[in-house]
Amino acid sequence: MNKKIFWSLSLFITFTVAIIVFMLNSHPIEMLPANARDIVVLEIKRVEISEKIDSYLAWVPGEQNSVAAIKEGFSKGDIVYAYDLETGNTRELYDLGEYGLDQRDTIRFFWTADGKRIVLGSGQIFDTKTKSNFALKLPDGYEYLDTYATSPDGKKIFLTGGGENVSGAFVFDIDNEKFTPFQISIDAFTPPLQPAPWKLAFYPLTWSQDGNWFAVETYNPDTPPKSIRDIVPSAIYLISIDGKATRLIASNINGRVIAITFSPDGSKIIWAVANNSGDQSIFIANSDGSNAHEIFSNIGLSSDYNITSNLLWSSDGSRIVYAGPPDKDFNYHVWVLFLGKAGVSTP
Repeated sequence: MNKKIFWSLSLFITFTVAIIVFMLNSHPIEMLPANARDIVVLEIKRVEISEKIDSYLAWVPGEQNSVAAIKEGFSKGDIVYAYDLETGNTRELYDLGEYGLDQRDTIRFFWTADGKRIVLGSGQIFDTKTKSNFALKLPDGYEYLDTYATSPDGKKIFLTGGGENVSGAFVFDIDNEKFTPFQISIDAFTPPLQPAPWKLAFYPLTWSQDGNWFAVETYNPDTPPKSIRDIVPSAIYLISIDGKATRLIASNINGRVIAITFSPDGSKIIWAVANNSGDQSIFIANSDGSNAHEIFSNIGLSSDYNITSNLLWSSDGSRIVYAGPPDKDFNYHVWVLFLGKAGVSTP
């Protein structure tokens, strides 16, 4: 083989390998089975974090192995930290106090996938590019707002609020700075124990990947509470963003749903339940509610396994992440649950 052919062939092979590597990194191989019934937790990993965590978790945009959370500041402002899921190493990303922002009494924290916006539960929005902030102006008569979810594209926020004589829910369009009242007349979401104008009885809430549905917890419509202290089975529904349609995902849940989230492709949903004894479990189902089953339980495990945050699902579908309780020094740890098919080890 002459040198010209050899070098041409070498360059071709190198170029081909580079293209394959790029495609694999750009489009991660789907590890999960197509059906939720075949998905199990294959491995559980504990990641030690040497910081306090005072908010929900969020993925650091553009990073596969880092999550972010807010730590309340004292000498400094509230700080957004990133935590490496491989090493537990911590790095400071933003000192929100420098931009006039704070968590106040909320724990909800959202970071849009494109990295452009951070949304706090208190209704404050931080533009990471311009380093500017925007606080929602309260509707007439309202004294507070609580953020519950952001749309997948980061352009809308679902929130509730109230005042002395008003209460309700809204979808807020960030770009147009417009509040749209969220109205629903379905009996399952009209609590019999609370007077008007409060007309919503669901929590928590997350937004579907296609932007068309909210996933919520409420009580079963056929077993509403008869008193404020009455403990009744709960249910999970999808509610369309216009409030006109619902889909039942799970019913007769004996406990409180403490977290819900969708898979990155929107085909599956997971939720965490804390029963009346304090035990916790994580369930998975297809997004229509079929083939639901338990994939994790802390029964018989130490309290270190308790779920104290929201649930995150990695963009490649392979991992579920949540924060555990703090230790005696108020440092936290994070649990990573590796998903796959039974009998198939993780790579």
